[in-house]
Amino acid sequence: MYSEIIQRDYKLANGDTFVEISFNRPQVANALHPSMLREINTALAEIAKSNHRLLLLSGTGKNFCAGADLSWMRESGQMGKSQNLIEARLLAKFFAELASMPMPTIALVRGAVYGGAVGIVACCDYALASGDAKFSLSELKMGIVPALIMPYLTKKLHPTMFARLVLTAEVFNAEQAQDYGLLAKVITDDDFREAIRREVNNLLRCAPQAQRVFKDMIAKHLGSGDLETTVETLADKRATTEAQEGISAFFAKKQPSWAVEFKDDWLIY
Repeated sequence: MYSEIIQRDYKLANGDTFVEISFNRPQVANALHPSMLREINTALAEIAKSNHRLLLLSGTGKNFCAGADLSWMRESGQMGKSQNLIEARLLAKFFAELASMPMPTIALVRGAVYGGAVGIVACCDYALASGDAKFSLSELKMGIVPALIMPYLTKKLHPTMFARLVLTAEVFNAEQAQDYGLLAKVITDDDFREAIRREVNNLLRCAPQAQRVFKDMIAKHLGSGDLETTVETLADKRATTEAQEGISAFFAKKQPSWAVEFKDDWLIY
């Protein structure tokens, strides 16, 4: 049905269904791109109106998602403010749609989970990860800010840890992500699919309408933050000279001008 995402509908013995969406750009670690976002936003809008019991979110191949496609981010430096706003809203819509799905949503995470992909994980009700998953809120390394995903991350991560992970862009593993509140469970089983099957069955044992009422209560209690402010912030920031230098340095496999190393030992304890 779609080219840059794969949608799989699963039918249960009683006629109920649940659905899985997989990001399908494995050649670029399933990085997000406008065409992909348009496809997934269309799919989510349809799923939201359906009676599917669950929504699973995964990545094709060995990675979940490497965040926003940096080729797309690099092009943003040549765009005007109006076009950057359009594309920022496209990304914001994805996060908002995912966070407001009426049925339970579970991220199934393996491999790379960078930048905006950490926000995708936070937008789901909860996430399960294999032991090889690696995470990073990497935006500040490239002069960008994680504006759009901030409202969702602050609901999952401890505030102090959230600040540290953004300000350092440190890579952290699945066990750390669980400790920080981003993951519900790290799956160490050899058979990842079998562990997921057990989790799906746990969810299917609960009443579907009660699950939807519970999710609606959570949404009303937590709120969604000031979406337009986050859109404006991202649209402004990613077109700056600093952001474009950071993205260009990434492609050139070199350090941007601000990436300096502290070598003096007077602060080392």
